Order: sequence, then structure tokens, then C-alpha cells
Amino acid sequence: MTGMKRISLYGILAVAICVLALDQSCVYFNTMYNARRLFKEAEELEAKSSEGDNRAAREKYKEVVVKCSKVLQDEPESSWVDDAIFLMGKALVRQGEHNKGIRKFLELTTNFPESEYVPESLYWLALANFEKKEYNQAFLYTQRFLNGFAGHELRYDVLFLSGDINMKLENDKEALGFYTTVATEASEREIVEEAVLKSAELYYFFKDWEKAAENYGKLLRKGIPWEKRYRISLALADCYSKIQKCREALDIYDEILPDVP
Repeated sequence: MTGMKRISLYGILAVAICVLALDQSCVYFNTMYNARRLFKEAEELEAKSSEGDNRAAREKYKEVVVKCSKVLQDEPESSWVDDAIFLMGKALVRQGEHNKGIRKFLELTTNFPESEYVPESLYWLALANFEKKEYNQAFLYTQRFLNGFAGHELRYDVLFLSGDINMKLENDKEALGFYTTVATEASEREIVEEAVLKSAELYYFFKDWEKAAENYGKLLRKGIPWEKRYRISLALADCYSKIQKCREALDIYDEILPDVP
């Protein structure tokens, strides 16, 4: 009987330890779940805001950093560490703490090279350096991404960012190449249209009126905002006038004139 009691006590102790471990795991799962939720809410607030300084979003990003810090401090060996580092880095960059965010992404790519977040970390490293105006460094990270993760879902975001970086470096032809790739290969309409617009503006800069007109013309679909339609229509009409398509230019002016204040 004594042996059976001892076995029973060991069993109860083992169960208690397992329950405690599960409780701890649940705590940090909930912490990360709430941190992700807060980050998503902050991103939505930023997207809706027309002002550059969104206090409500900033407060949510701060909460994300606090929650991720708790996971890293209390459970440095848990399976949530790379999740916490990555989310914390994004929140820091969104707050304008670019150097701190960069350090987090470098920590992740160095210490967790097999993490699923490595490709996204490279994108955010490029973005953070771009926002810091460290354009050459930003371009190095986009190239690391494209060389190592060409099939990743962020491919076209990285290509578009590469175009923006080259524009800042005044490598206009290289920028056009990146935008053209996005415009011809991507499937998401929003990023395709942005790439087509950037291409049109570069062709206009190069005084290639035919190709500029071709790209501007692709953007005049139903449902685009009036201000964007107005701006594109004026540019397209100007291109038409330069290539002697005066009738087409006049038709565009006639179409938009009734709505001009």
C-alpha cells in the first residue's frame, strides 16, 4: 500500500507540473494573441487616419512593445520568442523608433536563421532603413530578400520598395525596371496600379510620351477617386498633345471639364 501511495503521489505531482506548464504556455499564448490584435488595430487606425500623427495608434504600438517585452523577459526559451521579437520590431518601426526596430530584426535574423519571420524581417529592415534615408543599406536588404526568398508572398512589395529606393538614389532606369516587373507580374490590383502610375511618371520624365500615355491610359478605370482621375487625365491629355493626338486630348478635356470647380 505504501508503494501504491507513493506512485499515486508522484502521479499527482506530475499532473500538477503539466497543468502548471500548460497554464504558463496559455498565458504567453494569450499575451501574443493580444499583442497581434493590438498591432492589427493600430495598423487599421493608421490606414484610416488622414493625419500624420495618430495618437491612438501610437498608444497601441506601445502596448504591443510592452507585451512582447514581457514574453521575452519571462520566457526567453519559449517557442514564442521569435514571434515576440518580430512583432516588437514592427511596432518600434511604426512608432518611429527605427534603430531599435532594426536591432530587433537583426537579432531575429542572427539568432533564429530558420524562423519563418526571416523573410519578413529582411523586408522590414529595408523599410526601416528607407524611412531613415539610408537608401544604400535599404537596397542591400531588398536584394538579400530577392536572392533568398524570391517566391515569398512579399516579393512584389519588396520589388516595389526597390523601385522607390532607386528613385531616391536617382537610378531612374533601374527604378523603372522594378516597377515594370510589379506591373506585369503581380496580381493584386492596388500594387499593380501604383506600379503602373510610377512607370507612367518615369516615362513622362524620360519624355517617352507614347509609353507614358500607354501607362496612364491603363489607370482610367471606373471607380477611381475624382482627384486621381483628374490628375491622370491631365497627364494623359498632355502626352496625347505631344504625340499629335490632339482629338484624343480634347476629348479628355471635354470629359473632365464639367466636373472642374
